[in-house]
Amino acid sequence: VSFNPRGGSFITTSTDATVRKWEIATGREMGRFWNNEHGLFMTRITHNPDGRILASDCRPKGGNKRHLLLWNTAQGRILEMIAVNSPISNLKFSQSGQLLATSDEEGQ
Repeated sequence: VSFNPRGGSFITTSTDATVRKWEIATGREMGRFWNNEHGLFMTRITHNPDGRILASDCRPKGGNKRHLLLWNTAQGRILEMIAVNSPISNLKFSQSGQLLATSDEEGQ
């Protein structure tokens, strides 16, 4: 789960490979960023400080190929897909939002 720093919404991931945007005030689903048509599974997500970009990990179900995805939160579309060599355990934007740090299970 990642709350949008601008307020009003939060993002969740689920085992059906969907990223959903929710309205805080009503609990209503506002949209889906991804559906299962591509069979990708995401477990880690975080917003940048201004709430306009979302970063998430991603891998095919049952596969080893992994990626870091950057999303436009307003439109729910992928801005960039970056191949990574190991599973992402943590994602965190810098306070300026200009840098994104990731680490794997060994802290590297």
